[in-house]
Amino acid sequence: MRCNLTQQGGNGEHPVSSNSGRLRGITPVQSRGEAGFMPKGKTPSRRRTSKKQTTSPERRVSRLHPPPEVSLEAWQRQLRRQFGSEQPFLLENLGDHPVFSDFRVTNPARGSVYRVAIRSASPGRNFCSCPDFRTNHLGTCKHIEFTLTTLLARRGTKRLLLSHYDPPYSSVSVEYGAQRHVCFRAGATHYFDEAGRLKSAGFDHFDSFVAEVKVIDPDLRLYDDVLPFVAEVRDARRRAGLIAEAFPDGVRSRGFDRLLAGQRFMTTRRKGRSSPRERGGV
Repeated sequence: MRCNLTQQGGNGEHPVSSNSGRLRGITPVQSRGEAGFMPKGKTPSRRRTSKKQTTSPERRVSRLHPPPEVSLEAWQRQLRRQFGSEQPFLLENLGDHPVFSDFRVTNPARGSVYRVAIRSASPGRNFCSCPDFRTNHLGTCKHIEFTLTTLLARRGTKRLLLSHYDPPYSSVSVEYGAQRHVCFRAGATHYFDEAGRLKSAGFDHFDSFVAEVKVIDPDLRLYDDVLPFVAEVRDARRRAGLIAEAFPDGVRSRGFDRLLAGQRFMTTRRKGRSSPRERGGV
């Protein structure tokens, strides 16, 4: 039965509207279509306002002028980090660990392929087979910086890079810095100190060390920059021994002044060489 509520007035009956107040004991109910309706047990949700994080872009480093109060080594590392992060290289993980592993870095424009070994987030512990890494003595290159930039862009990688990792294999590598060291990851032996660095006398017996370790661990990883560095140290010692034997009194030895004069002559001759164009050639 439909009930029509009316109100007695002086001029007759008038329908009761929602704006004319509430009847005693009756509360108007808001319909679902009206604004502000909320089902029972629900609370109004607040719209989340996302705050945009405004991060200032990293300042680019000039290739011609180093930044003030920055060492030459730090400037060169920044240049390689800047250049490597902008390259469209291809990265392939050759190992099992998502971060501390060997990677294949391919330059699709030139077709060059290099092997990168990531051992730490800081420079000096990583390795690359490119010529720049072999000669700059910085402990990094554009391929290493590209690999680190790509890995850091993935979720959870930064935490892994800062954590300690013990690989399931033994390896011998070169640590780069103010002074280079040959490092053995399996701990201290009579060839290496407590920090895992090759002792001075160990350079002369490095071949024996490698042979002994390979008997115990045939999967020993000997990286490409180790043997050239060991040979470089051996050659420098051999030259120093020959010079000391030929000139036992040093600069006071007979013939030492002629040796210095010959070196100065060869240096001046190399600096004074002109190109064929300067000599009038083609």
